Amino acid sequence: MRLFEGSVSDFNARVSNNQIADLLAHEFKKYYRRSPSDSEYRSWQQSSNYLKNSFDAATLAENRLILEYELPYSSRRLDALIFGADANRQDSVVLLELKQWSNENVTQAEAEGNVRVDFGRFTKEVAHPSLQVEGYHFDLKDFLKVFHDDPEPRLCSVAYCHNYARLKEPRVLFSPQFASSLDRYPVFAKEDARELGAYLSDRLAYGSGLEVFGRFITSPIRPSKRLLDHTGEMINHQQVFTLIDDQIAAYNAIMHRVKAIAQTDKKSVVIVKGGPGTGKSVIALEVMGGLLRQGKSVVHATGSSAFTKTLRQLVGSRAKGLFKFFNSFVQAEENAFDVLVADEAHRIRETSSTGWPRPVQSDVPQVDELIRVARLTVFFIDEKQIVRPNETGSVQLIRDAAAKVGIEQAEIPEFELLTQFRCSGSDAYLQWLDDVLGVRQAETPRFDQRMEFKIFTSPRAMMEEVRARNREKRNSARIVAGFCWPWSKPLHDGSLVKDVRIGDFEMPWERKDTFWKWATDDSGMEQVGTVYTAQGFEFDYIAVIFGNDLLYDPKKSEWKADSSASCDRQVTRGNAALTEHLKSVYRVLLSRAHKGVYVYFMDANTRRYFEARLKLDGLLSSTEESVARKVHPASMVLAGVSSDKQFRTHLPLYSLAAAASGFSVGQEVEPLGWIAASIGRPLTNDMFVVQVEGRSMEPTIISGSYCVFRLERGGSRNGRVVLVEGRHVEDPENGGRYTVKRYFSEKDHFDDGTWRHRSITLVPDNRAFKEIVLNDVSPAEFRVIGEFVAELRQSKQ
Repeated sequence: MRLFEGSVSDFNARVSNNQIADLLAHEFKKYYRRSPSDSEYRSWQQSSNYLKNSFDAATLAENRLILEYELPYSSRRLDALIFGADANRQDSVVLLELKQWSNENVTQAEAEGNVRVDFGRFTKEVAHPSLQVEGYHFDLKDFLKVFHDDPEPRLCSVAYCHNYARLKEPRVLFSPQFASSLDRYPVFAKEDARELGAYLSDRLAYGSGLEVFGRFITSPIRPSKRLLDHTGEMINHQQVFTLIDDQIAAYNAIMHRVKAIAQTDKKSVVIVKGGPGTGKSVIALEVMGGLLRQGKSVVHATGSSAFTKTLRQLVGSRAKGLFKFFNSFVQAEENAFDVLVADEAHRIRETSSTGWPRPVQSDVPQVDELIRVARLTVFFIDEKQIVRPNETGSVQLIRDAAAKVGIEQAEIPEFELLTQFRCSGSDAYLQWLDDVLGVRQAETPRFDQRMEFKIFTSPRAMMEEVRARNREKRNSARIVAGFCWPWSKPLHDGSLVKDVRIGDFEMPWERKDTFWKWATDDSGMEQVGTVYTAQGFEFDYIAVIFGNDLLYDPKKSEWKADSSASCDRQVTRGNAALTEHLKSVYRVLLSRAHKGVYVYFMDANTRRYFEARLKLDGLLSSTEESVARKVHPASMVLAGVSSDKQFRTHLPLYSLAAAASGFSVGQEVEPLGWIAASIGRPLTNDMFVVQVEGRSMEPTIISGSYCVFRLERGGSRNGRVVLVEGRHVEDPENGGRYTVKRYFSEKDHFDDGTWRHRSITLVPDNRAFKEIVLNDVSPAEFRVIGEFVAELRQSKQ
């Protein structure tokens, strides 16, 4: 996602005309379907002039520029990326982060690498700008293949604090403790406009950057680093994940506390909060690995048998003894460890006499045991992921326990992780899910179409989709269900009872004696998981059987639990809060995926409620029902209009099924009539309308949209969305000839004045779809029909 892309001169002109903030706000609303906050809008207004001044000082004009670029597998956006070439004619990219901090609102933080920033309504401990930029720098390097190709573009990353004075006290950002970071990732202050201009000029002024810009936005994104794929390496060898933003601040604070406890006997606690997919377990394991490499005594604990046993298997014999359960410390000595990392702390029980595995008799609160056993206890917690009635973990519980051993409340650092790495990097999806389930009132309860969400009317069809994903990539998809069927032991011959039965659909639960293998072993691909085996794990795709234990009542517009439909007697027995509990269960199940969620609903009213919420947000996707499209009623298509309306208020509509998800079936282009077209600008006689089918250009073009195109005018088309025809080029999947994509090409020119396309790359905006690459294409085989102008305003059919 990119809120602005164009030339520096285009950006400068928009800044001079006071248009850039409005443009970014418009694109933001179009993509996220909500308005930006007032503070974000003001930051765009204020920072744009400083950015323009730096471009002027660097004498940049035709260089390509991206503003507000969303990092792969993350909801975090980069402020600016500028493309060009250096004096050696090497392709170059500069990552530029803009900060509005002033000397007065930045103070020292205790944790090395962090600073405290007063944002007006609150004060927050954050990473120093150099360290923040370093995280973004390596995120790009890690995930974009362009930075590993030959020739590899040069990537330089800096921050510009245009309200911060370098020579004015206090000079926290330029303290000696940050010197090494500043050398690698410079911070420019308000007096440094000319210096920043020179920095940009040296790296960018020797080329427009058009080619490297094209390579960048068409670059394949490497698969995300799934936690379990790298756990052993993290613990035994080196840091694997690049932490960013709030993760850096939390990590720095934890490592600072480790240094502090070496100089005092006083106990310490750190609390890190975060929803599903915000990287709690990533930080927990990176802390583990970092401390082990320092020779510290550290132990990891959870309340999940499946998660802990899986971690033990992955780290190998050297480190498996370091992974324990919350009830493992009943008889441990006080301060037996330097650090205890309590992952999934919401699963803390009241005492260690309850829970799994092998409860040990103890009447001491379990949270007290966790604080007693280590000099520093780090709690990673999401209070909305409690899935058992006897799980009592909460921030207040931890704070109360800390107070018992003399830890002052003000001495407990508390961090909240907000950047989303799961769910296609979409925090909006999680907000939508919480709003639908009634878990919390969401700031943005609108579905984010980056997340694939399919509703199935058949569990068999849904399972076939899971199998298809696993054929593409082994162990990338799992099926889970509410606990609405009994869970049988394996039969004497080792086979599993197919307990989960819906009509002619039958599947077994995960194997009862080795259930902890379900998430990682090949056998798990053909077993249904419960919330207890799924929690803590992540997959590319998750399929959820939404049982009859939690129902939506359309008459009362509320959720209700049906204990008779549940086989989880530990949950239903005497549980007055069963409805809220089951909401948390399904929240966990529906938030396990990176790319897509598939759902089958046992209850028709519950399914209709989800469908209605999806339709409100302009999306309803299933295998049996097409995406809910926004289309013009047939009555708006006129057989003819008067000449004074043609190309003034109306445009011709053609029956060109230009599929945005690949070449469509070849067909003749026939005019259907005329249609009213309001696009916020004058119409011209080279414009026409077609309907675009498919999701590969979302969110730029929503599937089913009627779109205005302008006939091909020649000139450079690189980076533009175009309608193209490949006359003698067939897509291997369906053999069609039309498509809508973002266009990039490279040409070979010959001495006789002729030329041919060396390669044409047609790139989808939706990264879930693959680009189409055509090599050695002659002009006769390929033509651009038109350039995308705008979507028409639409009404639902």
